[in-house]
This record gives sequence, structure tokens and C-alpha cells, in this order.
Amino acid sequence: MAGTRHTAPAVLSGLLCAFGAGSHGAQAQSSISGYVEVTDTSTFAQQVTFAPGTHLHVIGGGTIGDGTISTGIFLQGATTISTTGVLTIQQIAALPQGQPLRFGLAGQAGTIQVEGFGSFSNTNPPIISVDGGTLEVTRSSAAQYFAFFGPVNVASGAALDFGLQNATLEGLSGGGQIGARNLSVGPGTFNGLLNVGQGVTVTGDLTLNGTISGAETVTVSTGGRLTLTASGALETSAALVINGTLNVGTGQSAGSLAGSGAVTIAPGVILSVGSDNTSTTYSGTLSGAGSGLTKLGTGTLTLSGTGSYTGETRIEAGTLAVSGGSAISDQSAVVMQAPASFAVLADETIGSLSGNGTVMLTGNLTTGGDNTSRFFTGSLSGTGGLIKTGTGTFILAGVNTNAGGVAVNDGILQLQNGQAVADTAMLSATSSGTARLLSSETVGAISGNGIIDLGANTLTVAGTALSNFSGVISGTGGLVKTGTERLVLSGANTFTGPIQVSAGTIEIGNGGTTGSIAAGATITNDGTLVVNRSNDLTLANRIEGSGLLVKRGAGTLTLDNNANSYTGGIEIQGGTLAGNTLAIRGDIVNEGTLSILDIGSNTFSGVISGSGNVVVDGTDRLTLAGANTFSGGLTIKNGKAVGVASDANLGAAAGALTFQAGTLATTASFSSARSMTFEPGGGVFEPVADTRLTLTGLLSGAGGLRKRGPGVLEIAGTGTYAGTSFVDAGTLVVNGTLGSSVSVESGGRLGGSGTIGGLTLQNLATLAPGNSIGTLSVNGAASFGAGSTYAVEVNAAGQSDRLAATGAVTIDPAAQVSVAAADGTYALATTYTIASGASVTGAFASPVASNLAFLDASLSYDPTNVLLTLTRNDVSFTDVGQTPNEVAVGGALGSLPPTSPIANTIVGLSVEQARHTYNQLSGEAHAAIRMGLLSDASLTRGAVLARMSDERTEESAEFWSSAIGNLTTAAASPNHPYAQQSLTGGLEFGVDWQVDAGTLVGAVVGSSVTNLNIDALGSSIRASGVHAGIYGAVEAGPLALRGGAVAGLYDMASTRKFDIPGQSGSAVAAYTAGQAQVFGELAYQFLDGPSAAEAYIGLSHAHLSSTTFAETGSPLALSGRAGDGGLTTAAIGLRSETQIDMGEQEASLGLGVALRAAVGNSEPGYQMQLAGSTAFDVRVRPVSSPELVLDVSFDTALSQTTNARFGYQATVGGSGLSQSAKATLSMGF
Repeated sequence: MAGTRHTAPAVLSGLLCAFGAGSHGAQAQSSISGYVEVTDTSTFAQQVTFAPGTHLHVIGGGTIGDGTISTGIFLQGATTISTTGVLTIQQIAALPQGQPLRFGLAGQAGTIQVEGFGSFSNTNPPIISVDGGTLEVTRSSAAQYFAFFGPVNVASGAALDFGLQNATLEGLSGGGQIGARNLSVGPGTFNGLLNVGQGVTVTGDLTLNGTISGAETVTVSTGGRLTLTASGALETSAALVINGTLNVGTGQSAGSLAGSGAVTIAPGVILSVGSDNTSTTYSGTLSGAGSGLTKLGTGTLTLSGTGSYTGETRIEAGTLAVSGGSAISDQSAVVMQAPASFAVLADETIGSLSGNGTVMLTGNLTTGGDNTSRFFTGSLSGTGGLIKTGTGTFILAGVNTNAGGVAVNDGILQLQNGQAVADTAMLSATSSGTARLLSSETVGAISGNGIIDLGANTLTVAGTALSNFSGVISGTGGLVKTGTERLVLSGANTFTGPIQVSAGTIEIGNGGTTGSIAAGATITNDGTLVVNRSNDLTLANRIEGSGLLVKRGAGTLTLDNNANSYTGGIEIQGGTLAGNTLAIRGDIVNEGTLSILDIGSNTFSGVISGSGNVVVDGTDRLTLAGANTFSGGLTIKNGKAVGVASDANLGAAAGALTFQAGTLATTASFSSARSMTFEPGGGVFEPVADTRLTLTGLLSGAGGLRKRGPGVLEIAGTGTYAGTSFVDAGTLVVNGTLGSSVSVESGGRLGGSGTIGGLTLQNLATLAPGNSIGTLSVNGAASFGAGSTYAVEVNAAGQSDRLAATGAVTIDPAAQVSVAAADGTYALATTYTIASGASVTGAFASPVASNLAFLDASLSYDPTNVLLTLTRNDVSFTDVGQTPNEVAVGGALGSLPPTSPIANTIVGLSVEQARHTYNQLSGEAHAAIRMGLLSDASLTRGAVLARMSDERTEESAEFWSSAIGNLTTAAASPNHPYAQQSLTGGLEFGVDWQVDAGTLVGAVVGSSVTNLNIDALGSSIRASGVHAGIYGAVEAGPLALRGGAVAGLYDMASTRKFDIPGQSGSAVAAYTAGQAQVFGELAYQFLDGPSAAEAYIGLSHAHLSSTTFAETGSPLALSGRAGDGGLTTAAIGLRSETQIDMGEQEASLGLGVALRAAVGNSEPGYQMQLAGSTAFDVRVRPVSSPELVLDVSFDTALSQTTNARFGYQATVGGSGLSQSAKATLSMGF
């Protein structure tokens, strides 16, 4: 019907109609059914109804629309619309309900454009499919209808194009192409292409076997599911927003991932996201066995859901952040590529970590569960930690700063480059984990019970937090502790390198039974080293440094290295510290037990304080030299000797002393009030000679006491101990009470005024009651064995030592009594009771030994007493003298009347006391000073003779002065048993003139002071004098005759101090003496030139006259008569002088040697007298003769008119030595 316009309704059924070009329609509605083919351009002018089953086919192209019929075409049932060209349908006014509406035919390429839709049933929408060609729905009003249609099928090769409109498809199938701006798709399976301008939203269960092109965003809504089966189904820049489910069946790459849904990745498939460089958060799930996730782009992908996929997680760019704790599968290997970042926002577990990049830890990252070995060269930062699990080896080779530290719970964690753990972070190794250092490392702390293998490296624990490590540190490397916190090592450590505590604390053990270090490790402790074990431990390591050593725990710590050199001291806070004094050093604060196990004789100089006790064990002797204050007591055992110099060495005064077969050796005198216990084996006391140990405290126990050593042990307290007291050496003085008996052994001595339980004296034992004169009480029997001695002290008042026993006194005939009389005036006969008892059996040997020179001692007995009687013997005072002076004084004392107090005092003296008294009374110093002044005349004589032989200046007159010092000592000799010393200082001033070439005359004046001392006699005399003289010399060729005369006057002042039994005080005197001397020498010069020498002979005579004197101040004062004495000496000698090259300054060295002898009487006597006695002669110590005189001098010219000379002279002879030094200055004028 081409070219014909139809104006009446037409019904076509089952016919093949062909419409040509033109307008087709009628005035009323047309109804078409069957197959309708339109060729060319056709227009339906009125509403056309297509019956069910109608197929409208437009050939070429055309427009089917409402034209002037606004209601358009109506589709009453299944309808197919196709075209080979471009068909525009302006409106489909009505759509079939629940029936298919097909656009296009398979294999055709036409385009159908639908610009609008009319009504249809929302509950029964048409079933739309695009079977071929393209269906374009480009108007938004039309596109919106698809949201209400049922599933849409776009066949393979067909296309559904919404243009720039947003479209919603409730369902989708087929394999064609769909285009839209934004496309929302419901369930179905689609094998084609979704080509969108912005995004795709999946709301149902959609399987996409094709691809999505152009989508900026792919969203899977809640309840929706998108299954991707084609590789590269997504734009690599597409953002995935998954709130439903995404199943990835092949490798996909997306711009980003977001949402809260579920993403399932097929085995072996990798989902790559992030290439759009944006930051997104995905809180849904990621699953898939063997599948992986790759993070691309510079943005941040935050995974906060649950990841169960087991393939790799690769971070190739940007940041992958995880939170929630399960965002990545525990078996997923994380592989990083720098500069990518891995942000762990909460605790997370992964399979492994490798590669390079930055891991930012807010939470803890657990890695290694896949049991593979990995190498990570990136860095760890943040506040979280890294935990290594699994059996593999994980190598950290980067520079890590994360504060949460690094832990290895299983397998091996290798730390490389020295910065694998932050310096302030924790390194932890648990039971089956090993941390292995490949280089030296610094960490903040360590913990766990695994293994830390140092290799040959050093682990530094900075101590920023408490370290408690119960595992094993192994290797040959060392351990360094810095910082203030503690490092507790409670495992059996085997590393052999050095340990250095630079600061803070290293604690070995944690109060239990474990914790040790290898014996080969040297410990340098400049902080605090603590050992805390409840059981015993031996520490054989060498300890050095200035730090503190602390012992904690109930066990015993034994220090077993004699090379220890630490100086910081020790604190014992619990248990026992044991060792010798080479291992235990410094001051000790002891709140437990200090056990010193020493072999050999050593000294501990540290101070021991605290409330603990000290146990000393071993052999030989330990000296405690510190001022100790420990209060827990001291125990000495097993034969060990403890040496002390004061009670403070034994600790606080309240501290007890316990002996378990131990010895206390004292080196100084002191008293102790501390209680002492003698356990079986007893205690030994060994005070050294000339010292006294006094015990005033309670002495108790089942054992006994043994006194050894030459010193004195005094017991002034109460002794209740059960054992016997043995005195093996020295003296035991009992001034207190002993309940048990005393046995004095050979060489021992017992004294005191106390009480003992019984007494036995063995051979060579001595009993000396009292502390001077006193009574020793015995509550029992007393026995004097053969060879024993009873040393009795008596005085002139009738008092004596006494032994008072309540039992029998038994005396062996070989026992003896020795009497020592105190100073005093004794009667001609005095009787003393020296022993008493219930009975007296036996007698002492005769005669009685006595120290008295002038009294005899005898014994008598009655049934209960032993009596001692002293009577004057016939020994004269002169009989005990041995030197001429002693005999002379003895004779003078014998001339005194019997009532003389001095004579009666002498009667009570021993021989030695008498001799010493005679020498003090002799006044020998008065005679010695006279001889000393005669000898000192040689000082002035020598200065003048030296002056005459000195080199002179070119001036005819010269002035000279000399300063002289002399020290003369004389040793003791048989006739003069006490040494003496004199010191002389003097000045000489002279002037002389060279009268002619061979004649010299001069004059001299001077002064001197001589101090003579005989210290042992308490005597000193000072002689101060002045003198003047003339001299002259004549030279003829090599011969020279020199001579002179000098006279002087001295003021004498003497003091004699007395220390005589019964007498003391001092006597003084003042008197004068005059002296004159003449001298000369003949010299022959046999060598001249730069070296000159001469031989000489000399003769001199000095004479001294002294006035009488009378000492005052004491009854023992002496008076002396005026006396004269002289000393003549002759000398022969050589002297030389050699010039010395000192440049422009003239100098020479002089040497001299001579032999000098006294001529005639050189031992004059002087008469002295005691008040009331006859006069006696006191002989002076003679001048040594001959004497050897040695000189050395140095001369130098200070100018043409000034010379200086320095000289030293030594005179040696007999028992004396005289040394003098002289400096002379001469000036010509």
C-alpha cells in the first residue's frame, strides 16, 4: 500500500503485508497482527495496536510515533520490532504485560531508537530482549522505564544503548553490549560488554563473563553479587565499591576498592587495585584460596574487614592500610616494593613479609605463619610491633624505628645491619623462636623464653623498659646494658663474649631456680649487677668496673674468680654470698649472709654493714680491715683465723661472735663487749705481741677457749661456756668469771684478779695473778706441774699476788716461784701469803728466782698456805755496776745513810733497773759537753787553716765569712751504754792581709751554739759561745807554715730528766766555760799548675776550764766541781785542688784525706756529787783515735774580687761519726 493513506481502522491477521512509502493510519485506531514489513519511510499517523505475536519489521528506516495520534502504538502481547536501518519509535504507548518485547533480529545491524514508553503493569512488566542490532533509549524519560522492566536480554552481537542517561536493569542476560552513563544491574549472567560513562552498580547476583568498559566506579550494592570471569573485565582505573559480593574469577585490575561487602577471588587469581591513586576504605571480606591482592597507585587502600584469601598481598605503590585484625589472611604473603607503605592500624596477622618499603605499625603485625623464609629490607615504623611466627627464617635488613619492637615466637628471626630493631624497642624471643644477630644491635629491652643468638656480635640493651628474658642468649658475642631499667636474665645463657653494664641493672635470675651465664664471659659492671636465685649458683666470671653487685634470693651465690677487680661494692639483700677476698671486693651492705671462703692469708679492706651475718670459713688467715657495722654477727669456722685491729672490724658492738673451731687474731689493743659463743670445736684467740684484747661480754656455748699468740687476752666479763680454757701462748688475764677450768700449757701465762673453775699449770707454764698485784680465785683445785712457774709480784707495803683456791693446791717439786718486786722502800724482812687452798701439798723448788738485786726471797708452808719472805742481802750498790761510771755512782749511793730515801729506793730494784738508775744519776752529759767543745774546736781551726790555703784574689786585703754546721753521733759502747748526739752551728768572720809575697796575717771572730743530747738518759745541754783569734802564714817556695790562736767563752744550760722507780722530775743548771786553742801546720806543695797538691802535718792543743755548778729542782740534783781539761791532736794528710773548665768562670774541685789522733789523755774525768754522798768521778766518752778525715770542696770565682767555697767533711773513727758542711765567701779590697 505504498503511497496510500488509510483513514479507517484495519485489522491484519495472519497476512504478509507490505507497506510502501507514505503514511499509514486511519481516523480510528488500527490493529495490526502477524508479520508487518515496512519499506522505505513510513509514518503511522494514528494509534496502532500490535496484537500479540506481531512482528513489525522496518526495512530501510522510518519513524513510528504518535504523529498526530498522541497515544502512539500499543503492544498487546509478545512483539518483535526490527529494522535494517535506523528505526525511531517516539513512543510505545503500551507494553505487553509479562510478554516478550524483542528488538532487532539476530545477525541484523539496524538501530531502533525508542524515545518514550507508555503504560505497563509494574507487577507484570514485559520481557525485553535485544536480539540484534542496537536498541537506543537516549531520553531520560524513556531510560527510567527500564528500572521497572523485568530482566533484559541483550544477545551477543546486539547492543542496548542508553546514551548519556542513567539506567537501571532489574536483570541482565546475553552477550551483547550495554551502554549508559550510570548503569544499575540486577541479577543475571552477562557475557558481553558494559560500556558506561561513569559507573556500574550491581544490585543482584550478576555473573559477568564479559567486561566493563569506561566505568569510573563499579559498585556492588548490599545484597548484590558481581562475578567476574573474564580477565581484565574492569577498567584498571575503575573504583570498586563493594557493599555486596564481588567474585573475581580471573585476574583483575581496578582503580580502587571500597565498600563493606565481600570480594571472592578465584584460586590463582590476583585482584589489583589502586591505580587511580585515590584513597579508599574497604571494610568487607576478601576471600579465595590461593588468590591474591595487589595494591597499585599512590593512594591509600584501607582494609578493615576480613581477608581470608591465601595468595600474595603485593603492595607495589601507595599505602595498604589494614585494621580490624583480620583484613589480610593469616596465610597471605605480603610482598612490598619501595616506596610503597604497609600501614597496620590494628593488630594483624599475615603469612609472611618480604621486599622493600615502609611498614607503619600502629598495631602489631604477626608474620611468618606460612612457614616460608623471607627477606625484608624495608623499614618498620610507628608504635606497633612485629611478631615472627612459623618455622621459616625471616631476615630484617632495614632501618627500623617502630616502638613496639620485634618478637620471634617460632622459627628464626635474623637481624641484619645493626638497626633492625629500634634502639628503644623490645626484642622478644619465645620458646621455639630464635633471634639471630648478623651484626651488632641495640634494642630497648628483651623478653621471652626463646633463643637470642649473638653470633660474634654485641647486643646492647638500652634499658628503656624492663627486660625479662628467660630464654638462652648464645654465641661468642657480648651483651651491653645501658639505660636505667633492669635486664633480667633467668635462662641458662651460653654466650661467651663480654658483658658490660654501662648503666641500669642486669639481673641474673628472677628469684627462682634458673638464670645463669657462661663462665667465660667477663663482666664489666659500671651500673648494677644483680644475682637473684632461690637456689645455689657459682659465678666464675671475672667482674670488673665501678658498679654495684647485688645478691637477691634465698640461694647461695659463690663468686669464684680471683681476678675480680670491681670497686662499686656489694649489697646482699637475701640469701648467702660466698667467695674469697679476691672475688669479693669493696664495701658490702649485708642483709643476708656473707660467707668468706678463703684459702691463704688475705685482707678484706671493705666496710661491711647491714643487719646480716658474716661467716668466715677456710684455712689460714683473713684480715678484716674495714670499720664494719654489720649487726648480724660473725661466725668463724673450720680452723679459719680472722685478723682484726679493732672491735669495729668485727661489726656493730651488738653483733655476736660465734666460734666453730675458728680463730680470732688481733693486731692491736682494744676492748669488746660483744657476746661470744663457743660451739663444739671451740674458739681460739691470737693477739700479737705487745697488744691486749679485753672481752667484757658474755662468753657461752658448749665448746671451750684456747689462747694462742704472744699478746694478752683479758676476760673481764662472764664466761659460762662448758669447755676448758687452754693457754698455749701469751697471757690470759681473767678479771671476770669463768665457770670452767683453765689449763696453762707450755709457754702460756695466766693472770688476773677474777675467778676460774679450776687450774692446771703444765711444764713451762706461768701463773701471774693480778694485773699488777692481785688475787686470782679458783672455785676448785689448783695444780702446779713440773717446770711451771708461779710469778709473784710484791711491793714494799707488804702486798703480793695470791692464788686463792677453794680446793686443794698441789705443787710439783720441779715447779718454781719467781719474784718481781715493785718499786719502793723495803723493810729488811717482809713476809707475804702467795697461795692458799683447802690444802697445800708439795713445795716449790729452791732457790726462789727473783729480779731483786739487793733482796733475797725464801718460801715457807703451812697446811693451807704458801708464804714468801724477802730479806736484805749483802750485795753492795757497787757490785751491780759494770761500767766505771756505774761503779762510781754505786759507791756514792753506798755512802748515803741507811735512812736515805734514794738508797732505800735502790734496794727494791733489779740489776737492770739499778744500772739504768746509776747512769741517770751520773750526770755524764756534763762531762760529755766539755769533751764535745774540745772536739768542736776543730771547726774554727779548720775554717782558719782552709782560709790560709785558699786561692786569693789579686787584692792585698780580703774579708771572708763562713757558715758551719756539724752533726756528731756516737753509738753505745761497753763503758758508755747509751748513744749521744751533738749538733753545732756557727759563723766565722775574718780579715787578712797579704803583707808580702810570702807572708799573710789575719784575725777572726765568731759564734757557735752546740746542743748535746743523751736521749736515753733524758739529758741535754746547750752551750752558746763567742770567740776571737789571730792567724798567719809564711810561704817559702813549696813550703808553707801556717798557725793561729783562738780563745772563747761559753754559757752552759743543762736539763736532766729522771725516770727512776719511785722518783721522777728534772734538774737544771747554768754555768760557764772558757776555751783556748793554738794550732799550726807545715805543708809541702809537690804539685802545681791546673792540678795542685800538698802534703801536710799539723798539731793542735785545746784547753777548757769550767766553773762549778749546782743543779736545782730535784733531790737527785748533782753539784759539779770546777774542772780543767785539754785535748791535743796531731794530723798528717794530703789535699789537692784541680781546676774545672766552666767557660769564663774560674772553678776548682778540692779533695783531702788525713789521719788524726789524740795525743795524751783523751778521756778526762769530772767530779760530781749527790746531796749527802761522797764525790765520784764521771769519765767522759773518749775521742776516737785515730780518726780518718775526708774533705771535698768546690771553689768558684764570682768576680775578680769575690770567691765562694763550699765544702763537706766527714770524720770517722771508732763508734763515732762527725759530719760538717761549710760555705765560705771572700771579697778582696
